[in-house]
Amino acid sequence: MTHKPPFIDKLKEQLDEFADELETLEKKSEKFDHKVKEEYRKRADEFAELVREGKSNLDAARHLSEQELDRMKDFAELTGKAMRNSFKYFTSHYRDYGKDK
Repeated sequence: MTHKPPFIDKLKEQLDEFADELETLEKKSEKFDHKVKEEYRKRADEFAELVREGKSNLDAARHLSEQELDRMKDFAELTGKAMRNSFKYFTSHYRDYGKDK
């Protein structure tokens, strides 16, 4: 099976949005003091790895059966919600940091 269901494109778009936001925050992190930047970098690297892993898993999904894709879709929806919430929480700590510097 080599088709790609529409939900895979949607999930990839979400992962790309996470990667873009991390890139934006990376530029802003230049203004952070050393200690905050160090903690940010550690957490950003963890999130970036999750994004890379997610994209890799989605690339492999085109070879799954319909039943496996249905299970993957259900799991991806739950995981996507959790990841979005975690990402919002993570970025909220750093988004406005250093604006007055």
